[in-house]
Amino acid sequence: MIARIFFSLFFSAAMTVVSVGAAIPDYAEMFNDWVSQYHVRFRDTTHRDSAFRNWVSNHLFIERANADNRPYVLGHNQFSGMNSTEFVQWVRGGVDLANVDFFRIGSFYVESSNYFAGVPGAIDWTAKGAVTPVKDQGQCGSCWSFSTTGALEGAFAIKTGSLASFSEQQLVDCDTLGNGGRDHGCGGGLMDNAFNWIMKNNGLCSEYDYPYVSGTTMKAGTCQTSCRNVVGSDIVKYIDVEPNSDLAMMTAVAQQPVSVA
Repeated sequence: MIARIFFSLFFSAAMTVVSVGAAIPDYAEMFNDWVSQYHVRFRDTTHRDSAFRNWVSNHLFIERANADNRPYVLGHNQFSGMNSTEFVQWVRGGVDLANVDFFRIGSFYVESSNYFAGVPGAIDWTAKGAVTPVKDQGQCGSCWSFSTTGALEGAFAIKTGSLASFSEQQLVDCDTLGNGGRDHGCGGGLMDNAFNWIMKNNGLCSEYDYPYVSGTTMKAGTCQTSCRNVVGSDIVKYIDVEPNSDLAMMTAVAQQPVSVA
């Protein structure tokens, strides 16, 4: 519900107009600065013109919201050139459920006569050192790989006491049909499939040894086999959390960071 409200508010900026007599900023120059900052690329002039209109609408909303002294501050990011429809298509594009087979080792179910008994009211895995800094998938539908590494990083940190950043690029390049996997690189994938690939591969390489580049190239590369898996990164099993259950989700998150699509 929060996400839906945010999208509705964020993109209502198209209704905003500049008051008569106000100095008109040089939006074209500001837009060009944004393009340069986020290394945005366009298919053609039509795409660029559309992105410019979206950027101005979102910029006007940002200014109006920040002028209201709200308990948060808005700013531009790499999505500022998108409207609501384009943004939804972008964030959904990385999980290709129509073309990915599900296969599960088990499901995480919780039964309790005392609902929420023993479940902490809050937990911060970042403060506990089990979450790496924010990453950026760039212009590649690889969200499934980032969700996979995030869960693995959390479990690894809790198990070993050491936080390691794992390689999304290795999953994008190697967890494919041609390499014994079931995912589709920048075309989407599923975390369960990636967990299974890591199990068969006896672990995953580090971000340092196999860095992420598909956000810029917008495609998967050739699977590299020269890096060594991080010791202790092999997955023993994974569990799917029961859908539509607050108790199951809260109980799972209390144990470790959870992978979400």
